[in-house]
Amino acid sequence: MASRNPVTITGNLTADPEARSLPSGRHLVSLQVAENIVWRDQDGKIVEDAPVFWPVAVWDEALGANVLASLHKGDRVTVTGRYRNNTWEAEDGTKRSRLELAADEVAANLRFAQVAVTRNPRRTAAAHSADDPWATSAA
Repeated sequence: MASRNPVTITGNLTADPEARSLPSGRHLVSLQVAENIVWRDQDGKIVEDAPVFWPVAVWDEALGANVLASLHKGDRVTVTGRYRNNTWEAEDGTKRSRLELAADEVAANLRFAQVAVTRNPRRTAAAHSADDPWATSAA
């Protein structure tokens, strides 16, 4: 179940985004973002906590395709979405759960990088380009 409150995190990708097609037919792009939390204490000294690693799920196909084409390991990103408690049954029958961020928006962070924006052409649901990462070849 997803939370109702939007959350924003900023951090670095720990690996290249990964695409999966699920048995249900849905597509998923998975990321992991390492968020480094830094602040100044009462004496003005910089304090840095251990990084927090957030699993991020991109369920929107268009957003997922853009993430796959644009982002790579080490890129600094800002992700806005909602926390979601993902539960499933493992092969051994045990119940498992994991908190993840279901992404509504993913953006390259421009503090440490420059980006050239290329708009995607608008397409109808029936039209797919040859470079569509979800396209399947006819068998």
